[in-house]
Amino acid sequence: MTGTKFSDITAVVVNWLSAENTLRAIKSFRKYYPAIKLIVIDDDSRKEDESTFLINYNNSGNNPEKMFDPDTDKLKNLPNSTFLQFPRHEHFGKGEGQCIDLAMQNMKTKWMFHFHSDYRFTKGGILEELLGKVDDKTCAVGESKTKHPQLQALTGVVELVNVELGKEHKLSYKPVIYFDDGRTLPYPESPAGDGMPIAAGGYYSGRLSQLGYKVIHLGELGNKYGYHLRWDPERKKWNGTF
Repeated sequence: MTGTKFSDITAVVVNWLSAENTLRAIKSFRKYYPAIKLIVIDDDSRKEDESTFLINYNNSGNNPEKMFDPDTDKLKNLPNSTFLQFPRHEHFGKGEGQCIDLAMQNMKTKWMFHFHSDYRFTKGGILEELLGKVDDKTCAVGESKTKHPQLQALTGVVELVNVELGKEHKLSYKPVIYFDDGRTLPYPESPAGDGMPIAAGGYYSGRLSQLGYKVIHLGELGNKYGYHLRWDPERKKWNGTF
């Protein structure tokens, strides 16, 4: 998009009990984009949540390569970065969407570039490609491996999202329950089994697409500029450099 600059972008990464993993993701990003504004937001990391983390991470009680790391101090005071601590919530896990929503409230740029803490950049060019795809009617562009039948949701580890449009239409990035008749309720406040839970990004970009804005799907874009870190339990090693 002509006129759009890196200064129009804030990058966001969410940490939950894996500070070293998140730090390495940030370092891989900074290798190619040292000056982009960055928000690092922690999802209430607490040492006592170790067992929950391990089950969510790999459905087992093991901790390959010491992925569990609640030391968020190493994520604070990074160059050209802002660290946000999500407030304590007693009733349910906040998750990626809740944290991203808070980050979006604290940014002043038009675009948010969101990448996962277990993604590693191996070359530059991804922001240039994403910016080259957008225009004034674009609400989101990025990796997408599948498409929801009703909402044009992105489903990958890297995406560029129009923050200004969301604020203009008073949309939240928090997860919701989406009903076939168009009703929504905050997730998980809806009764279990009543409606279809939609990830935060899916609802956000999906609602904007219903308002006439474009969601641009770029397939497995992440594989072009890096890799999604995965632990191979059979080989007992990472599928890339941790």
